[in-house]
Amino acid sequence: MLTGHAIQEAVETGRLTITPFSHEQVGPNSYDVRLGPVLYRYIDEVLDVKNTPSFERIVIPDEGVVLHPHEFYLGATMEFMETKELVMQITGRSSTGRYGLSIHETAGLGDLGFAGHWTLEIRPCMPIRVYSGVKIGQVFFSEPQGDITILYPGKYSNSPSDFEPRLPRPMI
Repeated sequence: MLTGHAIQEAVETGRLTITPFSHEQVGPNSYDVRLGPVLYRYIDEVLDVKNTPSFERIVIPDEGVVLHPHEFYLGATMEFMETKELVMQITGRSSTGRYGLSIHETAGLGDLGFAGHWTLEIRPCMPIRVYSGVKIGQVFFSEPQGDITILYPGKYSNSPSDFEPRLPRPMI
């Protein structure tokens, strides 16, 4: 796992792209990521993996937005990240977890070659007000072992616009 110093060095040498990059977001062995200005909430009563689900698009106002339990939201990080040489993983910050807010259910791994804003799978356990720009998670980086011969093919890379989460596609 890369230390904070190694993360800064990887950005400076071009092994890792983080845009925008701030030294204040570098931790001892991770990089803090912030919540982007847009959330999506499922509006279908039943999701069908053969069909694209329907969503409500929520632009987070300056006064924030209240997330509710039993609702599932998709969001994205403000930070764009790309690397072909490091394995990235996202997790919640301890302060986020102490508020009862989960930011990823299953998609915590950024495969080699991933390029984009992280899609956040947000689930609150109680009502919570969130704001665009709040530090919501952290990404840590590891050196892969072995030859790099396969890169992420890009199904969810390069979201359609900044801060927009990559929405699910039919699985079949």
